[in-house]
Amino acid sequence: MQRHTRPVRRLTAPELARPAEGPRIVAYRCGVHETFRILWPEVDAPLVHPCPECAGASLRLIGTRPDAA
Repeated sequence: MQRHTRPVRRLTAPELARPAEGPRIVAYRCGVHETFRILWPEVDAPLVHPCPECAGASLRLIGTRPDAA
């Protein structure tokens, strides 16, 4: 008896996929204030950005869609 197999498509996690070229919206969370979003012209946004309200360090939310944050 012969088995019929099909090739399995390899799935990649969204975090591992290459980011899109061009500007993108990045979400940051301040320890004191709410989450805020910034439009970055380049692909590599910094991990830490000053909060626009208190100028404190805000961490980038990695693996979170900016519209869901």
